[in-house]
Amino acid sequence: MGTTICRIVQESLSNAVRHAGAELITVSIDCDGEEVRVEVADDGRGMRETSRPGYGLLGIGERVRAMGGRLTLSNKPGKGFAVVVVIPSAVERNAASAPAQAAGS
Repeated sequence: MGTTICRIVQESLSNAVRHAGAELITVSIDCDGEEVRVEVADDGRGMRETSRPGYGLLGIGERVRAMGGRLTLSNKPGKGFAVVVVIPSAVERNAASAPAQAAGS
């Protein structure tokens, strides 16, 4: 899960720096025991209404859905853009508690 969170933050920051013209970018990561919430928001220009999410955002969505999570994109043209991801923290626990497979299985 840690790698996925890093990739989400990395792609979101990269998009904000390249496209937003933002003065402020905030990153927050919270875990309440049942889920991990990652939010990257900027105060930049937002996406044009006619724009579609690029491959980076589509990739984030695929990773998040594969983990049973959800992705929300919040676009405010002229006022900013936010990527919000919520992933069940049980994904991490299940991966850590899964028995190792024997070699050659």
